Amino acid sequence: MEIRSLHCLSVDLIKFIVHHQSTQLKIISGDVEPSYGKIFKSPANLRLSFLRQEFLDHIDPNRSLLDEILSVFSEELSILQGIELLEAKIRSCVDNSVLERLLNEFHDLNNNAKALRTDHVRPKAVKAALLLGFNEDDLGRKMSHFSGGWKMRAGLAKILCQDP
Repeated sequence: MEIRSLHCLSVDLIKFIVHHQSTQLKIISGDVEPSYGKIFKSPANLRLSFLRQEFLDHIDPNRSLLDEILSVFSEELSILQGIELLEAKIRSCVDNSVLERLLNEFHDLNNNAKALRTDHVRPKAVKAALLLGFNEDDLGRKMSHFSGGWKMRAGLAKILCQDP
């Protein structure tokens, strides 16, 4: 078995060049039990991520490249949307008791946003895309404009954003 490794963004991208590679990857990931022997991960808390070809079936062709990559940040994006909605409600609120409740909700969501470091989400997605060969102009292009190989790179960018 030949193993090639590329280190980037504190992540090792490894490509296995071997017969039956999908079976071996399924064994390494724990999806399939080995016929014999044991699999050891070193270190024991090693995190693995896999990009399966079926990934292409789950891409929204109308979503921009950046939005596709950002989709891995569902919790962070939900908090940011909640903050935007609360800001609009606060601006239009005339009832002081309602305003106080909205401000408390805003404070809680803002603390959640800070804890999740939502300010790093977009730069992280852009960095991953650029690292994998996309350019700034590609970020706004719809996923339907990319070939299968470039869509797989978008999938890799999503994995990198999750700190595998």
